[in-house]
Amino acid sequence: MRILAVVGAVAVSVMVGPGVASADPYIGKKYSDAAAQIAKRNGKPVVATVQGSALQDDCTVTNWHKSIFLDSRGRNHRKE
Repeated sequence: MRILAVVGAVAVSVMVGPGVASADPYIGKKYSDAAAQIAKRNGKPVVATVQGSALQDDCTVTNWHKSIFLDSRGRNHRKE
């Protein structure tokens, strides 16, 4: 019975474990820190919505996505 419990625990930890490794790099950080990291990658951070009265640099990032810019032919020439 103990062996079955150990095997079950190992199986669950293998399935749940990889989620931590793919944690989002910007969510939960201050906007100023996230914006600095985005700028290092030649990106331009843009604020979509603001809630509350905190200064922008002190705000916490709750969501983000990488925009896709297409030219007139529908091609993406943006560097990764």
